[in-house]
Amino acid sequence: MAYFEDLAAIENPGKEHIVEFLTQAEAFLNGVVGFDIEGVDLHKDPPPLFTPALQELARTVLEKEIAASFNDLRSVVGGMPGEHREFVAHGLIGTPQHFALKVLGDLEKARSTFRRAWRWIRKMLILLDAVLKSIVDAAKSVVGFGVGAAVLEYKDALISMT
Repeated sequence: MAYFEDLAAIENPGKEHIVEFLTQAEAFLNGVVGFDIEGVDLHKDPPPLFTPALQELARTVLEKEIAASFNDLRSVVGGMPGEHREFVAHGLIGTPQHFALKVLGDLEKARSTFRRAWRWIRKMLILLDAVLKSIVDAAKSVVGFGVGAAVLEYKDALISMT
């Protein structure tokens, strides 16, 4: 399954593509914790911190709390006007977002060039981080509290595990 390749092809992404990005980011995180990313053998040489117990806990947290946080983010972003100043200020629409999504899509396609799958996962998570932080900051400016903060904390923990 391609997560970001279709988004990478959109030259002038708008608000609806931010919402789609959140959906694909959540699916990617599910793929990572479930060791289920097409074309990648995550069972081979997993990082030492990715023990079966932590993997199960990560899956449980993602399915409950983090899924709810992604839903909150999609709801807030979906309710914002398409050309909201926060989208522009955070580079989430138009050419700046196209660049970020293009890099992400190209990195996704380049997974076979990495000798270690987990090195590729780590690079993907770091790039996801940049876009997710911008989305969370834009949403927070509208609702006035830390909507999506749990997503960032969870993703940071996954990066630390890889």
